[in-house]
Amino acid sequence: MTGPDDMAALAQLAGLASSAAEARLAVLIRAAAELRVRLAALDDARRTRAEELASVDAALLAGADLRWHRWIEGRRSALNAELARTLTEIARAQAALRKSFGQKLAAEALAEQEHKDRRRLHDRRAARDQLS
Repeated sequence: MTGPDDMAALAQLAGLASSAAEARLAVLIRAAAELRVRLAALDDARRTRAEELASVDAALLAGADLRWHRWIEGRRSALNAELARTLTEIARAQAALRKSFGQKLAAEALAEQEHKDRRRLHDRRAARDQLS
């Protein structure tokens, strides 16, 4: 049988692991939000550029803006790929958090049960000693 210090240490360790998993998930969620902001900025830039050039000759737009539109599409594609990777990592981090949180709850329950068992044993011994 393990001691109360072992159970308390196990519960503390499980709590730290759960906190670390939660922090990792928070970082990933912030990264995904930043990627979405960057994608929205690209879309806004494209819309603004289209509005600015609406009155310019279509032939000029075809040559001058072609490289810029290619760059925007390339950047957008790269950001979408990074967002997809980040969302995959978020799913993994959520699963890890669920697991570590469950382990934390189990360790806390074990520590609490250990404490109750020891308290019950102590009370029985005290009652027995009182009868003697």
